[in-house]
Amino acid sequence: MPFKAISFHSDIKRENNILSWEMIVDV
Repeated sequence: MPFKAISFHSDIKRENNILSWEMIVDV
């Protein structure tokens, strides 16, 4: 489900760009 992941990452990116990057790497 890449679409769902992108949506979640987008939300995190808005709050913290760094968090979004870490999340992508973790996944």
